[in-house]
Amino acid sequence: MTMVREAGSILTYLAFRNEPDLGALVDALPGIAWIVPRIGREGLVLHRYDPHNLVRHAYGMLEPLPSAPVVEPAELDVVLVPGVSFDRQGGRLGFGGGFYDRLLIRSSAVRIGVTYDACLADALPCDAHDQRMDWVVTPSQAMRCGPLWRRQNESAHGKG
Repeated sequence: MTMVREAGSILTYLAFRNEPDLGALVDALPGIAWIVPRIGREGLVLHRYDPHNLVRHAYGMLEPLPSAPVVEPAELDVVLVPGVSFDRQGGRLGFGGGFYDRLLIRSSAVRIGVTYDACLADALPCDAHDQRMDWVVTPSQAMRCGPLWRRQNESAHGKG
């Protein structure tokens, strides 16, 4: 996807449990500023990715040290979002903490849900606070599914 290769900064995640591992993507694009999240008191806190300065969170996933410099969500070009399942309209079923929903409302970055083919649903129940994806990517396909408001906004600004 061109938007990923041309991005200046991308929020990725450090794979946990059965999430697709994006380590090979990070390695393949070393010129990008890779950002990873840490769970803070108020939600996700973002930091530059440094594989040598990670700690294990109480939930078991790796995350940056709290002392690492913070990156603001407004600085992101692309956000790669994990989830339990995604649907073809960009809906997402997460792990229930609402961390990504609260983060995504603070960024205008392109939202890309990353999942396995078997975890792609035709439709998921979504509430008003649930943030939808612009794209959903599986090992076999990439689907443009941005909500109508994002497509209209892009067209108005010549990005459509």
